[in-house]
Amino acid sequence: MSETPGENRMGTGAPGAVDPSAQDKDVQDELKDWLEWGKHAAETGKDFASLGWAELRLAMSDAKRIAILGLAMLPLALLAWIGLSVLLAWLAYVPSGSVALGLAVFLAVQVIPIMVMLMMIKGYSKSLSLPATKRHIQAFKEAFRDGAKGSS
Repeated sequence: MSETPGENRMGTGAPGAVDPSAQDKDVQDELKDWLEWGKHAAETGKDFASLGWAELRLAMSDAKRIAILGLAMLPLALLAWIGLSVLLAWLAYVPSGSVALGLAVFLAVQVIPIMVMLMMIKGYSKSLSLPATKRHIQAFKEAFRDGAKGSS
C-alpha cells in the first residue's frame, strides 16, 4: 500500500493524533518565551530597585538640607516674632502714651499664643491615652463576658 500524501501531517490521520515532536517543540518554545519574559521582569525589577535606592539617597540628602534650613530659620522666626510684638506694643503706646498699656500688649502677644498652644497640647494629649483602643478592648471584654454568661 502506498502512503497518501499528507498522512503524517498534524491534524490528519486518526482524530486526536498529534505529532509528539511538534508538541515538544511548542512546549520548548513556550518555555523559552517564559524564560525570556522572566529575564526581562528581573531586569526591570533590578532597574526599579536601583532607581528607588538612588531616589531615596537623593531624598535623604534633601531632607538633611531641609532640616538645616529649618534650624537656620528658627532664630529668624524668633526675631520676627519679637519685632511683631514690639511693633504692636509701640502701636498701643503711641496713641495712649501709657507705657503700661504698651507692656501689656507686648505681654499679651506672648501669652495668648502660649495659652492657645497649651489648649492644643491638652487636646492632643488625649489621643496619647489611646481612647479608641481602650473602647475596643472594653467592648471585647464585655462581649466576652456576655458570651461566657450565655454559654453557662
